[in-house]
Amino acid sequence: MPDGVYDHFAAGVGARGANARLEWTKLFDSYKATYPELAAQIEQMQRRELPAGWDRNLPVFPADSKGMAGREASARC
Repeated sequence: MPDGVYDHFAAGVGARGANARLEWTKLFDSYKATYPELAAQIEQMQRRELPAGWDRNLPVFPADSKGMAGREASARC
């Protein structure tokens, strides 16, 4: 990399991104104070986590030597 590239990036895109992140954090903190349960769901999605018990009501299909068509399995779900 030529001299000055990193400094140029940090002064432009890097600084704008840091400011945007700070503004977003303040806005989300305000949202979290007003809607704590919804904010927790957003944070969970950002961490790519599923809610506890998400699979509680999924049907279980016993093994079948003949098999089951995907459309049939989908219809039962």
